[in-house]
Amino acid sequence: MRRSVFFIFLIYLSVLTISNLFAQKNLIAQYQLSSHSFEGPISPELYVLGPGDVLVYSLWGEKNFSYTLPVTPQGKLILPNVGEFTVSGKSLKSVKSLLDERTKKLFSPASTTLTLKSVRTFRVHVTGEIRHPGVVIIPAIDRVSDAINMAGGLTKKSSLRNIEIIGKDNLNHRVDLLAYKRLGNLQANPFLRDGDIIFVPVASHRVSVLGAILRPGDFECLPGESVANVIRLAGGLAPDAAADSIEVARFRPDGVTIRRYYITTSDSSAPNFWKNFQVVPDDRIYVRKMQLWHKKRSVRITGEVNYPGQYPINEGKMRLRDLIEKAGGFTPEASLIEAKLIRSSRETRRDLEYERLKKMQISDMTEMEYDYYKLKSREIPGRMSVDFVRLFLSDDSTQNVVLRSGDLIEIPRNKHFVRVSGQVLFPGNVEYHPNWKIKDYIRHTGGFNWNARKSKIRVIRARSGEWLKPKQVKRLEPGDIIWIPEKPVRDYWKLFREIMLAAAQAATVYLVVRNAMGK
Repeated sequence: MRRSVFFIFLIYLSVLTISNLFAQKNLIAQYQLSSHSFEGPISPELYVLGPGDVLVYSLWGEKNFSYTLPVTPQGKLILPNVGEFTVSGKSLKSVKSLLDERTKKLFSPASTTLTLKSVRTFRVHVTGEIRHPGVVIIPAIDRVSDAINMAGGLTKKSSLRNIEIIGKDNLNHRVDLLAYKRLGNLQANPFLRDGDIIFVPVASHRVSVLGAILRPGDFECLPGESVANVIRLAGGLAPDAAADSIEVARFRPDGVTIRRYYITTSDSSAPNFWKNFQVVPDDRIYVRKMQLWHKKRSVRITGEVNYPGQYPINEGKMRLRDLIEKAGGFTPEASLIEAKLIRSSRETRRDLEYERLKKMQISDMTEMEYDYYKLKSREIPGRMSVDFVRLFLSDDSTQNVVLRSGDLIEIPRNKHFVRVSGQVLFPGNVEYHPNWKIKDYIRHTGGFNWNARKSKIRVIRARSGEWLKPKQVKRLEPGDIIWIPEKPVRDYWKLFREIMLAAAQAATVYLVVRNAMGK
């Protein structure tokens, strides 16, 4: 008896569990059906009814009623006490007119509403060049692109512009998803109907759009399509496009030689020519750029001016003095001696000889090559030969050079010292004295160190970075550097060994020769 009761309890529990599972599945299905994303309010003129739609028809007047009316699998709608109506394939607006016409004959004049309560779902076949071709179930508010996405999306070979919809009426409708994506043309991405078949072919005919185009590249073309429409799909002409020099390169029938067509959008004699000029597969459409269109021309000035920064210029017109005036002039601390004008590397030619020498070992260079290498190593790339002192203190107009876009003007702070480096007792900066000589600065830093190489003293000019011998310097300038190198370290024991080895080798040769002559 107990076993029987326990067995019945297990059966009851199993049935309850299965019922709950089905209830959950139905709840999920209902939620999925009612949670479709709408583009906006459904248009009664555009929405086409079909089996599975649920409507609510309400009437107010002498008699009031409201009925929930599902569309039957046969595409019919049954209104109690009124009759049966065929509604499949008809718009929501036309069905309301059909119902109103019948109810007004049976009831006194009244107001009516017809509302779509829930949207049907149906099966659509997605075939062709699709990642996962097959059947998808979609709501009636979905478009072609939605069904394709549910089937995994397009492949790299898929056509975007020659997609076909084959309806129950066996009529083919072409879909252009590129026009939908690029131009926002909703008619090129229509709603689907029950039983539609979507066929996506492989893209075959393409044209190239290159040059001053917002989205240049290769595009699928349609028969009879115009150059103007292809350019629209490519994003349109760029602001710097030369609209009067559009070129279409087309293969001749031999498939090798090319014929060129030139089109202008501003030709008053044929204003619609470019809109009517039709492309053919493999055409190349070139749109030229306008030279120097909105080119940002500017120069930059840094350092000791009152308003450093970037300044726009008119190429070929603004000169160095004009820029300094725009920048508010020099500050009291400006060093005109060290001021530099550096031209952009795009404006200066590459020094192929210097680049070659940089790859060589110094020991492999000739004396002239090494001198050239040292000279170029000390140069500032792009530095222009401009003497700011002559221009601004002596009013020498030959130094008032024309500025170019990308120029950099550096005005360093004045250095009120001369630097003494190398083999002196107390190397460092020494306050500048206009009348001091090299020996005065060396004396001020404690004199030479014991290992100073006095014969190799050099002065490095702040103005140019040039290395000069003392006798070449008539007057030191602020910022100059006096360099005293160290005597080379000599290994006298090694030198002695080398001399003894050479002497021994000479003695050996002498003895060999002497013995040979004695014989």
